[in-house]
Amino acid sequence: MNYAVIGAGAVGSFIGGLLQHAGRSVTFIARGSHLEAMKEEGLTVERDEQTFTVDREFSSDMHDISSADTWILGVKGTEMASIIEKVKPYLNKDTRIITLQNGVSNEEQLSGAFGKDKIIPASAYLSASIREPGKVAQHGPHKFHLGALDRDNNQLLENIVDEWKAAGISCVRSEDIMAKKWEKSLWNLTFNPLSAITGAKVSDLLDDPLLRNTCDSVLKEAALISEKKGYPVSEKSAGNVFKSAETVRNHKTSMLQDFEKGKPMEVYPLCGYFVEKSKELGIETPVLTTLYNILEFINKENVEKNREGR
Repeated sequence: MNYAVIGAGAVGSFIGGLLQHAGRSVTFIARGSHLEAMKEEGLTVERDEQTFTVDREFSSDMHDISSADTWILGVKGTEMASIIEKVKPYLNKDTRIITLQNGVSNEEQLSGAFGKDKIIPASAYLSASIREPGKVAQHGPHKFHLGALDRDNNQLLENIVDEWKAAGISCVRSEDIMAKKWEKSLWNLTFNPLSAITGAKVSDLLDDPLLRNTCDSVLKEAALISEKKGYPVSEKSAGNVFKSAETVRNHKTSMLQDFEKGKPMEVYPLCGYFVEKSKELGIETPVLTTLYNILEFINKENVEKNREGR
């Protein structure tokens, strides 16, 4: 397969770097200082005791994805609508799109634009960062769950999983990938919105009684939405949300990191979508709705402030 990583940030660069290091053809679509550094010195990937550099192909021109049959979307959910319009001209009958975004709304957008048969949802479990422009670091265990929305893609999915494994990427095929993504969304919904509003790390949310109580309330509301959507939440799954949080106590959530950098937060994919669905389903979600309303205001003010350079 020929790959194009569209939005080559930390996770996309990690995947693409390993695939190219293993001999696959990969085009990296990026921007800013990360792109410029890769053009000049290649992409360096650091993982535990292994470090290597790949030296092609790096671009900001969407036309360069036209030779790829497998696109890996690494953009934020906030960019999904604009990315769909940008890639449309280069889609053909053989193109498949692997989605790495958090949340469960992106698959709906992509399926609506391109059809379910084009979409391969993925759920990522890893810690990766751009250590400096052109250099990506990933340490500790990682795993990707990949699944198909269309049964006709099952063989293709097997081929992707095999290629990724051969490249040293830990991944598994999921028979119900959307259930897996809903499960991960419980974690994001429980911790991301509140951390962005308060500036709290995961440890603060776990240890402060009032914040912990708020997290409990959000999780209960999220579980009601998930169950109504056809993805029941077991007592064990609910417990795992807090259990897994204990393993990343010093972590700043992605939404908080975006806020601190002055970037648009993924308010709709990680919070607003679920509020919208709760209204459609007739479910009362007072805590989640309150957090969403506050986040929308904070996000707008933060983006405007950074746009004006204040």
